[in-house]
Amino acid sequence: MPPRILSCQRKYFMLNSSQQQFPNEEKLEDPQLYHYAVFSDNVLAAAVVVNSTVTHTKDPSKHVFHIVADRLNFAAMKMWFLANPPGRATIQVQNIEEFTWLNSSYSPVLKQLGSPTMIDYYFKNRHAESDSNIKFRNPKYLSMMNHLRFYLPEIFPKLDKVLFLDDDILVQKDLTGLWSLNLRGKVIGVVETCGESFHRFDRYLNFSNPLISKTFNPRACGWAFGMNIFDLLVVGCVCRFIGSVNEPKPKWQERKTFC
Repeated sequence: MPPRILSCQRKYFMLNSSQQQFPNEEKLEDPQLYHYAVFSDNVLAAAVVVNSTVTHTKDPSKHVFHIVADRLNFAAMKMWFLANPPGRATIQVQNIEEFTWLNSSYSPVLKQLGSPTMIDYYFKNRHAESDSNIKFRNPKYLSMMNHLRFYLPEIFPKLDKVLFLDDDILVQKDLTGLWSLNLRGKVIGVVETCGESFHRFDRYLNFSNPLISKTFNPRACGWAFGMNIFDLLVVGCVCRFIGSVNEPKPKWQERKTFC
């Protein structure tokens, strides 16, 4: 860990409880504002995303950034933004370890990530020669931080829309207009990034499985997760339908009663 980040950690734990809090907490659950989600274990990268977004925003006071960090970097992340607040924008930093509902019993993804077979796939060299694309074996995919985007309704149960931003991007224009996009009842709005073979479904799904081959088009276009707008109202409807046959129901399902 860089010395500057270690210094942030030390300073954070020297603060009293009131000094560890960010202002404008009343804005964190206001669905009328513009909410961003950034999940990162890299303090400087998260700072670049937030600051570049605020710089190009016409009215920063209406923008709210929700950062989720891992346990190792939580204190440093929070201290960085306490010492370097993003202008008039609102900031929140959460620790993924505090999501007590996120366990292997609730999350099949988390259970699978910890399986010996999965760990073996990402760390055993003998598989390298058989993989057509080595990037799929990047150990970062074993981190729950990389999959947390699929649990946005649980993390933000009172919000309607959230713009997810990866921590490797630099914002160069005002993103406010994305909240006005008509998603036509879809869960997510994305940037299409397909080439002749890049990001096509056949690069990610096993089409030898009959269920997959009947359901999906192998030439259909996937997308990058660098910047996505999520309609959490639609997500809530879809997931409540799924939850109706998988008890117990997640806590956020009770809110979206209009579906």
